[in-house]
Amino acid sequence: MLKGQRVPIWISDRMKNVSGFKLKLEEGFTYPFKITGKIDLPDSNEYFILEDPNEVKHLLLTHYYKNFNFKLGQTIQCRIDKINCNGKIYLEPEHPHYKLDHAYDFPFQSIEDYMDNIGKLHQFAIFTDTFNNEIKIPAETIPVKIDSGVHVKFMVSRIKKGRVYLSSNGLKEEYNHFEEGKYYYFRIVQFRLYPDNRSYYILKYDHETDQEGYTYKLRSKYFEKYDFKIGQSIQCRMIQEDKETYLEPKHPYYTIGKEYTFDIIGDEFIIDYPQGEIDAYLLKNDYGKSIHVPKNGVKGKVKDGKLMCTISDIRKSRLHLDC
Repeated sequence: MLKGQRVPIWISDRMKNVSGFKLKLEEGFTYPFKITGKIDLPDSNEYFILEDPNEVKHLLLTHYYKNFNFKLGQTIQCRIDKINCNGKIYLEPEHPHYKLDHAYDFPFQSIEDYMDNIGKLHQFAIFTDTFNNEIKIPAETIPVKIDSGVHVKFMVSRIKKGRVYLSSNGLKEEYNHFEEGKYYYFRIVQFRLYPDNRSYYILKYDHETDQEGYTYKLRSKYFEKYDFKIGQSIQCRMIQEDKETYLEPKHPYYTIGKEYTFDIIGDEFIIDYPQGEIDAYLLKNDYGKSIHVPKNGVKGKVKDGKLMCTISDIRKSRLHLDC
């Protein structure tokens, strides 16, 4: 059933195949949602029922937002945190004390040792937020030794499930010298483990003109099948997507603008917000997650269980197709 906070959009039967809605929710943008009720589901969790500007209902786990003091009937601002390949929408309410990309002082508490599943020792520096939640960052990114209780200024880089994530001073990301869409060489210099099972490749711009030593984070979970190694030189292009700027490695097989034949491995549906469910083909992808393609958007013919598509874009290893 429903697991964790990331619960997909909940569309009632009356919403399916209905036209006339004007507002399209977009990833990274914030919209007003009204808290219309609460519900207990078979996963033993309690959820807020939120109604968006199109009167479509969504679910939000109450557990993560106890300190936010939400009330029934209240209208809150929620960011569209993610819209996945199935069209499912995930929400993140605005934090009452912190805003993304703003800097704040956080008190240091202690250093914690952590042994990963291959026996490697890591150290995390622990800070706390205004609700006394622990915030962990790699200790190696703290430039100097500090004492307990000392406040350090950090940028809030992410807010998820009501928790704050910090951009440590030890990692400088500067994109001004890159041209969007053009490939540049980077060297993988480190594999860094963060709390909550988040891990990143640390890249260094592999060019003699880089005197500043800028480094960049690359979320490893998107590129598990790319077979990256420490010390490897890879090509990446800069992506600017809404408020986010990041690097996209060159795909090991697919090239943007070229045509490929994909095997159709099933028939499913995706959510075409706010209209409802639409039929889709499920395409095989040996280098990542399977791909959903709306049937009503397919221009070519399906032949022998295969579909010819052009790669229109690749973002976070996800293939965007024109079929």
